Amino acid sequence: MKKGVLLFFIFTIFILTSCASVKILTPGAIDVDIAGLDNLANCQYFISKDVILKFLSDNRQTGINDRSGIVEAERVIKRSVIKIASSTPGILQTKNNAGDPVHGYKVWISNSEEVMLTLYILFEDDDDNSIGFTAYYDIENDMFELAINEVNYGGLTYTITYDGEEKPYLKYKLLERTRKENEERKAKGRRVGS
Repeated sequence: MKKGVLLFFIFTIFILTSCASVKILTPGAIDVDIAGLDNLANCQYFISKDVILKFLSDNRQTGINDRSGIVEAERVIKRSVIKIASSTPGILQTKNNAGDPVHGYKVWISNSEEVMLTLYILFEDDDDNSIGFTAYYDIENDMFELAINEVNYGGLTYTITYDGEEKPYLKYKLLERTRKENEERKAKGRRVGS
């Protein structure tokens, strides 16, 4: 190194990691954070509030006893309750129970000519037990809300209930990292003839 030439060089990298945040899933988030419909299957979903699926059947069957002639009746009441907590992770449906691939979403046009997008989310192992959440796909900040109040779950029709007036909607976790690079140096200069 030549006399009188001082090279001052500092290169610093700061990595700042923020905590994961839970965000509301919107069509805009699909475009910006998830990078399109093709990546929906790679995302982990959560529901905004606890929901309860309720099934109730009340069947009565009668018959006549051949020996006694007495009419016999049997009443079978079946109740089933499934709770999906807001902390329960869900995934996009990518196949059905037959093993056939499915998109897990449906784009359609409503009666008022608005473009709608329904996502089918699985919260259990049965690949046919999906729950639909719909948003206006042409409204960037629309939430994917629960689409219906009944769902076919395990071959039975369940009624979906939840607390409050606001419909449950989908959320996703976003871990955003910020990397800041600073470079500072003093130029060493150039001399004539160098």
